[in-house]
Amino acid sequence: MQAYWSGRITNAAMRWAILAFFLLVIAIVFVANETATADKQMPPSEFAFFISLMLAATIVSFGVTDIRANIYQDAFTVSFGPWGWPTKRIDWQDVVKVESLTVRPTQWGGWGYRWIPFTKGIAVVLRKGPGLKFELTHNRVFVVTVDDVDMAMVAIRRVMDELPPAN
Repeated sequence: MQAYWSGRITNAAMRWAILAFFLLVIAIVFVANETATADKQMPPSEFAFFISLMLAATIVSFGVTDIRANIYQDAFTVSFGPWGWPTKRIDWQDVVKVESLTVRPTQWGGWGYRWIPFTKGIAVVLRKGPGLKFELTHNRVFVVTVDDVDMAMVAIRRVMDELPPAN
C-alpha cells in the first residue's frame, strides 16, 4: 500500500539515557554481588537471569525511541522500533478532527508511549516540538510528535477530501 506521507522520528538522547540507566543498574548489582559475603551472593544462574532481564528491558525500551508515522488512504499508523511493531492504527472514519500543535512532554506525562485516562488520550512523545493531534470519536485523543507537520497536514487534508461522505 502506497503511503501519502511517511515520517521517521528518533530520539537518540533518550536511547543513550536508557542504555546508561540499564548499564548503571547492572554495574551496581554486579559490584554489590561481588562485595557481598559468599552466603549473600547471587548464584551465577540468577545473575545470568538478571542480566537477561536487563537486556530484554533495554531492547523493549529502545522500541519507544524510534517511530515511523504513515498516512495511508484508509488510516494513519504509528509503528514502533526498528521492527515496526507494535503498530497503532487510526482509521479515518474514527477521526473527527486533526490539527498540528506543539507537543510538550510535560503536558502528556513525559516521553514515550503515554496513556492519559483523564483525557481519554494516548500520546507518543519522543521530543518537544511539532506534532499532530487527532480528535477521535467517543471523545478520545491521540497525539504524536512528527517532523514536517506541514507536509503531514497536506497529506491528511488530501486523504480526508477523498473520503466518501459519512452516512
